[in-house]
Amino acid sequence: MRSFLNFCYHKGYHTLSGSAIFLPRVPKSEAHYLTEEQVHTLLKYDMDEGIRVSILLMLSTGMRISEALSLTKNQLKKAELVEGLYQVSVIGKCRKLRSVFIPQDIVAYSLQYACNHTKDQILDLPYWKIQQKLKKITKDLGFYFSAHTLRHTYLTFLVKNKGDLYKVQRLAGHSTVAITSRYLHATDYELAETAKLVNNLLQSSQ
Repeated sequence: MRSFLNFCYHKGYHTLSGSAIFLPRVPKSEAHYLTEEQVHTLLKYDMDEGIRVSILLMLSTGMRISEALSLTKNQLKKAELVEGLYQVSVIGKCRKLRSVFIPQDIVAYSLQYACNHTKDQILDLPYWKIQQKLKKITKDLGFYFSAHTLRHTYLTFLVKNKGDLYKVQRLAGHSTVAITSRYLHATDYELAETAKLVNNLLQSSQ
């Protein structure tokens, strides 16, 4: 509507300027993620080795699909071991550099898979092929998820298990902690349990 009115204004129809229209800010919804049960079901699914490596890399690190596709054999071979996890630098959204930490068994599995092809990257599957295979898996399993859902699941799991929000922000590569707060999912039961904390204050004053 605003674009149309601006077009009319520039054509000489000065009825109402598009800038006069107020558009309310729409709050961002919570990020979609998989439950622990769904993750276990997914990992038990019989799938190609390449797509399994893709899923494990995204699910265990919160990498975006583009970041996982750019990961090279050399990066994993030279990765530094920090607290039992291999630290790797990836270039994410807006060309921002950040560190991701990959479990040792997934690094070993990824390198083993990568030995079967000659590409420099760990994954030899194109973007569209991964999306296509994920779509088939969601259809077979009966619940929806995308490559980005795997990232959301990783970040949600960190936050729900008391991961510091500012540290999770750095792991995610988010520009603000407000974006990371989308992963603060809470059930009605959890909200009620939190609300009950005020009872201690009220009872102590009686």
